[in-house]
Amino acid sequence: MNAESTTSPIEEILAWALPKYLDPAVEIVREHPVSYRGVEFRLDFLLRHPTGLYGLECDGKEYHSYFRDVFRDACILGITDIAAIYRITGKDISFHAETALHLMAADVPALFSPRGRANLRTLSQFRDESLICASYDNVSAFHERSFREFVVMKLDRREEDQYWHELFTFAQRYPAKTMAEIATAYINRSSIRENHTRWE
Repeated sequence: MNAESTTSPIEEILAWALPKYLDPAVEIVREHPVSYRGVEFRLDFLLRHPTGLYGLECDGKEYHSYFRDVFRDACILGITDIAAIYRITGKDISFHAETALHLMAADVPALFSPRGRANLRTLSQFRDESLICASYDNVSAFHERSFREFVVMKLDRREEDQYWHELFTFAQRYPAKTMAEIATAYINRSSIRENHTRWE
């Protein structure tokens, strides 16, 4: 495994945790550059495995905006061979890293060693994996009795819904706009469509 230094404290937490649970065949690449229309993005972690490439992002609240980031991720999927990009909040990394990684392991088990998956299941808030389900934009777990919920966001080209492709196609219509501007245009379009439908 290859791991270079980064500056974010939450990245350091994941950099310390990941090697304990990932399959030995996974190469960890930190701050992986992706160029899109002359702008260089950097994935916090690229996980390179014989079965595919996966991105992992650390969402510190002060640095991230959901809709801007989701368009960024969709564009990265659109121009690379990365299969999926997962996003874990800084709070969850700081206090529930094993639970977050457990949900990710349930979604893409090939990335994790058998021992790593077993240890994550033991340390997770949701040991019962029947409570974990994946959709087009997240992996979540919900416990009905306690009303506990845990969510790891993702964009995944493997999903039949292909939500990421809708976002990527929309972004292509605005080559001169920033990700924030593209996200605003998408939100405004969705709001106009919703209001129009409401009054039909």
